[in-house]
Amino acid sequence: MTKLFGRKIARFVGGLLMLTMVSCNAPNNGQPSSGSNDIPTINFDSKDYVCRGSASGYLIDIGANSLLSENNSYTCSFAPSTSTDGVIRFSSSREASVTISQKQGQDEFTISTHAIGDSIIKIYDSNDILVYRNIVRVRKAFTTAEIINECYNNDVYKGVKVLGNHRMTFLDNETVPTAQLRGNDDYETNIDLSFSCTYNRYIQEIDSYEYLCEITANPNNSQTRITILYISRTASEIKMYYRSGGDDVLFNIFYASKYESLYPGMLY
Repeated sequence: MTKLFGRKIARFVGGLLMLTMVSCNAPNNGQPSSGSNDIPTINFDSKDYVCRGSASGYLIDIGANSLLSENNSYTCSFAPSTSTDGVIRFSSSREASVTISQKQGQDEFTISTHAIGDSIIKIYDSNDILVYRNIVRVRKAFTTAEIINECYNNDVYKGVKVLGNHRMTFLDNETVPTAQLRGNDDYETNIDLSFSCTYNRYIQEIDSYEYLCEITANPNNSQTRITILYISRTASEIKMYYRSGGDDVLFNIFYASKYESLYPGMLY
């Protein structure tokens, strides 16, 4: 069984802090998009961020600066605080990368991604008042044959500091995909684990590949047992789970170091 929070109180509190940081009321950090020069990116400043209402679905992930994969669809909803009549109009500054459509008679809407690039999305209420503005970053979707190699090319993945001082790398020249976790937290001072990663399935709801993990080296006799990785199809974000009692619970959220500017002060 997989759960978001484990029995460890500090990690439970850390998870709540993470939810607070990505809530609609927390402004986008406004850092420029990371990527190669051939990607049409946009410099988005935090003062341009607008959120007058309550976001849910993938709009929360966008607020947390998650990258969306190309040629995909994401379900979102937004309840404006300025009007009870609902959202009636959307716009995207670059429709070659992002388009938005509302489901007839429903509060939900769909963000569809297309070509790689950035777009500023805006949502207006029934009085034509701007209630939401943020940047959507669309990046390459790696296949199951490509994803581990891209993780290796990304060099270092840095964990969110509120959940512990952790870093992860993928190892080269391994017969089976293998990663290494090092760091410390409130429960262990010298974590040094290597573990194999076996592909299990693609989960559309979180647009991630699930990999099952098995410890292959544990020189410091760590009590941490890594069990699952959820690797985003953009290879930019990895959620790591560990075994606690009979459950798999969140250990940390890792981001590729090349995107560190999107998460200032958050990563170890």
